[in-house]
Amino acid sequence: MHAAWLAAIALLGWTQPVSPGWLVLFAILQLCRFWVLASLGPRWTTRIIVLDEPLVRRGPFRVLRHPNYTLVVLEIAVAP
Repeated sequence: MHAAWLAAIALLGWTQPVSPGWLVLFAILQLCRFWVLASLGPRWTTRIIVLDEPLVRRGPFRVLRHPNYTLVVLEIAVAP
């Protein structure tokens, strides 16, 4: 699904101008992603691993249980 979404943007959106407002919003989302990764520290991975460790409760995890998934949903809405 993610690859198809990126392909659709590349194939159908290449003639569209870049909107500065949406570009700034997308950049803000990327800064939020770095915050998520920094909060996870050495626990960050692309794989799903179940650890016998307490949940991370710092950074964006204080507010959202799955902030990275929230960012992905927002990216799907913002990037096109």
